[in-house]
Amino acid sequence: MRDPALGEDHVGCNEVMVWTTNKLFEIGYLHSRDDIVVYLQPTDLFKRAEWIDECIQALLDHPEVDTAFIGCVEHKNYWEKTAEGTFRPLGGGVHPGHDNRQVKPESYREDTGMGAAIRAYMWTEQGKRIGEKNIVVPKEYTFFDIHDAETMFLAEQYLAWKERQ
Repeated sequence: MRDPALGEDHVGCNEVMVWTTNKLFEIGYLHSRDDIVVYLQPTDLFKRAEWIDECIQALLDHPEVDTAFIGCVEHKNYWEKTAEGTFRPLGGGVHPGHDNRQVKPESYREDTGMGAAIRAYMWTEQGKRIGEKNIVVPKEYTFFDIHDAETMFLAEQYLAWKERQ
């Protein structure tokens, strides 16, 4: 059913999801702009079914929310490059310090590939997966986002190690 042009290497996932969601309306699978579409990335191997369920439930419990997605809990310091070529703490604010991870405030890395529930209108009307009103479902986990032979090797080694536990 998918347009072959959407299978090209340069095509982003948002373009595919916009087309797919519109097609689901066209064939009668979706009926309302508030219907929920689940977004998953095949390169994120270690997702759990219950995480996807939690994202869906978050939207069911909060009809005013656009998107619910997995956010990996992190305690790292992130920096961004300024227009002048120097670096500052991400967001430009005062850095929270370099304390031990146990006392740092949590930050959440967006990880929609591990699980995301999105209202249909986000794709059909806005062409994107993250809205203005979101719920982050925090999870702490080890992740391997597969994009090349090296990360595939690391994921395989991790799985072999887990099997020995």
